[in-house]
Amino acid sequence: MNAPEALDVFQFAPADWTDANQRLLTAEFARLKAVLAGTDTAMAMDKLRAAQAAMPAPAAIDRLAAKFHMSPFERELMLLCAGVEMDAELAALCAAARPGSRVGATFGLALAALADPHWSALTPAHPLRCWQ
Repeated sequence: MNAPEALDVFQFAPADWTDANQRLLTAEFARLKAVLAGTDTAMAMDKLRAAQAAMPAPAAIDRLAAKFHMSPFERELMLLCAGVEMDAELAALCAAARPGSRVGATFGLALAALADPHWSALTPAHPLRCWQ
């Protein structure tokens, strides 16, 4: 895979896709917040499924994960890191999980909280490290 191939993930899309993608991202963050808070994720999962069903084309996170051959855990980790920057409540939950530390996601938190964690996500051959 070369870098120009990867950039087509970010091509411009119609407004309806953009709105649907924003709703999906918000639903993904709500699900992550429920996971980190240790609360029932059923309602968040229902909203996420509805947002996925409303997508007229693959979501940006799914296109990114497919283009870079990310595992489900790596996709979740990417969402967690993006969410800390985009959602103050998610950032606060990450900070609360690590008292006395700065706000932010860590690999240790991801290993503890996300589904199907694997250390191999950090190897140079895997997309998160390979593409930095």
